[in-house]
Amino acid sequence: MTREEQLRKIAEEYLSLFLGFAVHKTGSFAEAEELAQEMAYQAVLAVHRGNIGDDFPAYIRGVARNTYKRWCSDRRAARQSLSLEAEADIYTNIARDEPPVIQRFMDEEEAEAVRLALSRLAGDYRKTLVCFYYEELSI
Repeated sequence: MTREEQLRKIAEEYLSLFLGFAVHKTGSFAEAEELAQEMAYQAVLAVHRGNIGDDFPAYIRGVARNTYKRWCSDRRAARQSLSLEAEADIYTNIARDEPPVIQRFMDEEEAEAVRLALSRLAGDYRKTLVCFYYEELSI
């Protein structure tokens, strides 16, 4: 199979399969789109490198599987760094004379539940909420 045929096959057949696989694994359409795009990118790179053997479907499945594993590893590392950032964000407010606006309206138990929920959010969502409610920045 030529490179052009392989690229066409990726575009016609595998893009929807990548998205279905990603939705099944992530449970989130937004994350699945990002993951499926990365799978497609890695598959196209493999075609351009020319190191695909005779069994094209098996090779592409391997690319998708390995991309997913790498994505999981990256997400795990990002979550750990986010939880460290969340701790750092909490302590940056200590230097102020008054607590952030949101903490003025919550008791400590509620504030801890909010911190825990924030630590579970994806990066951009978490940063937006922290900046608005804790750092009192505008959207």
